[in-house]
Amino acid sequence: MSQALALDPAAPADDLPDTDGPLRRCIVSGRTGARESFVRFVVGPDAEIVPDVAGKLPGRGLWVSADEASVRQAVSKNAFAKAARASVKAAVDLPDR
Repeated sequence: MSQALALDPAAPADDLPDTDGPLRRCIVSGRTGARESFVRFVVGPDAEIVPDVAGKLPGRGLWVSADEASVRQAVSKNAFAKAARASVKAAVDLPDR
């Protein structure tokens, strides 16, 4: 069963993901889940993408699955700019950080 079907309001409650709060969606894969499964990024004042591990930085969060491959794909496919709907810069070494 795909995640999209699991989030169907008509689906039985035991098929829904276990979360205590709102769901987050990965800007690369579209996968949804609890915030613990993702890394939050925000657009800094100089239009640079900044990881927000503590979740305290101001701004709209751009969520990516918490694995290096997903972050690398977000940088290579310019997913941060598409999700932010703005011209932003993601450092080439961002997945290594």
